[in-house]
Amino acid sequence: MKIRNSLNYIQEQGKVFIEPSQTVPDQTMSIRTILDRYAKGLPTTGMKIPIYEDGDIDNYIPDPKTMDLAERQEYAKQARQESDQIIRNYNMRQRKSQRVETANDRAERSGAEGEADGTKLA
Repeated sequence: MKIRNSLNYIQEQGKVFIEPSQTVPDQTMSIRTILDRYAKGLPTTGMKIPIYEDGDIDNYIPDPKTMDLAERQEYAKQARQESDQIIRNYNMRQRKSQRVETANDRAERSGAEGEADGTKLA
């Protein structure tokens, strides 16, 4: 193995890039920002992800990757509550429709029995 230093260094031919750069300005994060994001449980790699706090959007589904652990836990709790409410409403509607069907079946049977007896009124 040959040791290189400033006295025996010979510059070698390197690569020359002729294509335009694909870097985007202001896409870097400082060390302080990376450490803050790491401490909060947010992703430390990739582009900066905006976190919007706008309560006007009803169909907004937040990205769990951008949440800290407490926010994830709160979001999971809210999702469970909404899911339980939807299931309760569905079950209530099912029971109501079954009662209506049962009542209709009874009315049909009593009407059919009345016709057979000749007691049905017109």
